[in-house]
Amino acid sequence: MKVINLKRHSMFKTTVFVTLFALLNACTNEPEQGSTQWALGSAGSGQSHISKFEDSLVISWLEPLNDSIGLYYQVFDDELNRGTRNLVASGDDWFVNWADFPSVTPINSDLWVSHWLVYQEDFLGYDARYAVSSDGGQTWSQARTLHENMLPVEHGFVEIFPLNNGFAAVWLDGENYAIQDTNTTQGTILKYAEFDTYGNKQFEQGIDTLVCDCCQPDISQDDIATYIVYRDRSEQNIRDIKLMIRPHEGQWGEVISLPDDNWFIEGCPVNGPSLASSGHGLGVSWYTNVNDIPKIRFAYFDHQDNAFTAELDVEEGVPWGYVDTAYDPYNENFIVSWLRSGSTGVELVAASIGSSGMLNKENVLFSSQISYPLDFPKIEIIGDKLVATWTDFSDGMTLKAQSFELNELSF
Repeated sequence: MKVINLKRHSMFKTTVFVTLFALLNACTNEPEQGSTQWALGSAGSGQSHISKFEDSLVISWLEPLNDSIGLYYQVFDDELNRGTRNLVASGDDWFVNWADFPSVTPINSDLWVSHWLVYQEDFLGYDARYAVSSDGGQTWSQARTLHENMLPVEHGFVEIFPLNNGFAAVWLDGENYAIQDTNTTQGTILKYAEFDTYGNKQFEQGIDTLVCDCCQPDISQDDIATYIVYRDRSEQNIRDIKLMIRPHEGQWGEVISLPDDNWFIEGCPVNGPSLASSGHGLGVSWYTNVNDIPKIRFAYFDHQDNAFTAELDVEEGVPWGYVDTAYDPYNENFIVSWLRSGSTGVELVAASIGSSGMLNKENVLFSSQISYPLDFPKIEIIGDKLVATWTDFSDGMTLKAQSFELNELSF
């Protein structure tokens, strides 16, 4: 997260370029039998996020709104009946990036939290803003800045989650890039903050002082604790995946290493990990490219053993990464999705993996005739269905969602 001039990265220029490129190069498959597909946004929409709350999904995204950008969300119930589209906020100074996306997160039935990113006035960095709703996402407070420092650096890659009667957030903060101190390594900090039910910050702290600059962390929770996985960075530029655990009545524990890749890369790969909780353990998926061999990897953390007890190379040679992970309680398997190079372009693939590391048959959920991934697809399980979101570049760069019956996928 270096100090850079962001003005040249105009979202509108980027959107026009990507849309024209996509229209010339992309097409999509028809939905599979037993699945349903929706267009969530209008032309130019993307940057999706899925929050699961009780028996519903809240899907949020960005799309153009006159001369600005709007953050929208829609609720899907357990039968995937769709609620109305809702606008949270909009602005003409927003920082829009394919890898750093906003969110709408239900904390409970009343308290919801949203976040988005805005350019700083001089375009030397960008800030994370958040707003709270006390009526289940119907109305929203004035936006506040998530972080304490207002330094000309990047503040993003935010995850928001419930904590006690309020909520908490983690994000990547480029604070140390602005500190001129020979004793301080210039790099990105993983920050953590807690908030009360009204959105007032209680405190902020760094929980890892050197992490990868642009790899989205991921959060999962169960009855035991809150878990975060993220791409770490050593001073020698080894960028492997780490896990931290915070018991519900405790503090963040020591950093736990996943099965090491020892991936040396000088710059950030923009390819974060993902995890999901089964209640008995955690399934973690991630991308690595040691010795120029791209791989999707998976590891299972067993709560009883308090250790990683299984690991698996899911695929190698053709994956791009951009993983997501969900837990299927009916079949007691983890579902991992990723993007890879296919015979006709980029494919969104999902596979079922057991806690023993057993890989079941994979499914191609979607394919597009583009030569390089241009978004981060998301997946989630609700009832007996798998729901996936991605940007369809054959349809004017439009965010799509599709459901798949789990019993009809060849897992």
